[in-house]
Amino acid sequence: MKKYPNWRSRLQVALAEHAHASFDVGAFDCCRAAADLIKAMTGTDVMHGYRGRYRSVHGALKIIHQHQGFDGLIATVTEKYGLPEIEPSKACAGDLVLTHFTSPLGSEMISAAGICLGSEAVFPTDKGWQRLPITEIYRAYQIGEEETNV
Repeated sequence: MKKYPNWRSRLQVALAEHAHASFDVGAFDCCRAAADLIKAMTGTDVMHGYRGRYRSVHGALKIIHQHQGFDGLIATVTEKYGLPEIEPSKACAGDLVLTHFTSPLGSEMISAAGICLGSEAVFPTDKGWQRLPITEIYRAYQIGEEETNV
């Protein structure tokens, strides 16, 4: 997977498009939002095969359980698209990152996917993007190489 030469500006446009979005399972959830940003940077839809398959927490959990958990789902997608896992401390702008947070539905810790912006990463919330320091990341995957104009 290659990033467009202008991937940084494409990422900024995609972030702005969702700046005031509200968390919505199947539309603006962590997997969909991260995939939309990856698609903006690369043109590749890593959610292909999952889009439209769920519209509720129950539907999302069904897919997650089919992959033996959230990390299993992410592993399936990253393996399919050849996205290498990297040390979280090595994550750069544009990389896929995972964090833990307390579920809004209870007190359990759950995982979420986001995109690294450098020293912080963004994750979807009910108030648009939440920015977290990169130190809160527990897993990261490199998203492509930059294309060069030939």
